[in-house]
Amino acid sequence: MFKNTLDINDRTIKTVTEKSTDGFLKEDQRGKHNKHYTVGEAIKNDIRDHIKGIPKIESHYLRAQTTREFIDGGKTISDLHRDYVDQCKRNGRNYGNYVMYSRIFNGEFNLGFFAPKKDRGELCVAYENSNPEDKLQHKKKYDEHLVEKNLSREEKKKDKEALKINKNLIVAVYDLQAVLQVPRGNVSVFYYKSKLNNMNFTVSKLTAENAERKRNQPTTSNSNNGDLIVNHGITECYFWHEGEGNRGADEIGSCLLKFIEKELHSLTGITTLNKIRISDIKMMTIAKNRPNILKYKTSYTDTEWSEANLLSRNKKLIIPDTKQAYTTKIKIKENKKTDLMTLLQNNHIPSFYADFYNNL
Repeated sequence: MFKNTLDINDRTIKTVTEKSTDGFLKEDQRGKHNKHYTVGEAIKNDIRDHIKGIPKIESHYLRAQTTREFIDGGKTISDLHRDYVDQCKRNGRNYGNYVMYSRIFNGEFNLGFFAPKKDRGELCVAYENSNPEDKLQHKKKYDEHLVEKNLSREEKKKDKEALKINKNLIVAVYDLQAVLQVPRGNVSVFYYKSKLNNMNFTVSKLTAENAERKRNQPTTSNSNNGDLIVNHGITECYFWHEGEGNRGADEIGSCLLKFIEKELHSLTGITTLNKIRISDIKMMTIAKNRPNILKYKTSYTDTEWSEANLLSRNKKLIIPDTKQAYTTKIKIKENKKTDLMTLLQNNHIPSFYADFYNNL
């Protein structure tokens, strides 16, 4: 009767009886045979070699400080596995499945796919990633940083408003664009070759213009007919590749110096003011009637302006000699030069650009 209650048959009872000793069942033997399918070490090594062959983005082109390595985000793990399978088929070698490839990629390598994002300050990122104790220690500095950030936005807004009134003012904003890697193409061969890194630093001079109402736009009480609006005027791009310069303070400072020399000849070459570093200055201004006096603030919370006289005692402008940052040509890495030459020789790069790549 108990068989009907437990919904079992004689076979179940017989199996339990045969596999029990002193009232205890023997250990389950399923999966403990020696006939498991194993992936050969040669296949695993081929997968590792394929992953190692993917060019990594150099650490000094990444804003975040991390031990993780990054590869171009133009492909997924599935795409990489398909490329790996195609490579094995061309070479007549056995290949592993996607599960094995993904397991090795995620388990044995500390890799991530790089996608350019909006720049964030190192202080903000470091504070967010800190443990509670470190956050308490750095909270004051972080709060001051947030105050300065909000005040800087307010000052930028004031500068825009002032530009509407006085068109002779010079207001400019600048930004270092995301690194551009070349050459690029729609075939997989480009993905597995190291590329040349290019930097683009832009300076946009804001201009005040008469607002033009769009055609057929109905007039409302909130419309600003004839009011002055602030737009981005001429944007100057300072472009260089890694064979000409790096991505640091020397390059950024050189770009800004060139812009200042063009717009304000009286400010060329200033590096220190009354023992105050130029990097500490948050705001500075020069009046037309006092062109030799530079007013500046080292914090947006300052209520009074500090002054620096740009003229020496002999009435000459204080312009320290600037030194050339690089005295010799910067050489790119050998493996990168080899990859670029391979693309050129195989006509993946048009021969029109041969002189440029040969002279890197």
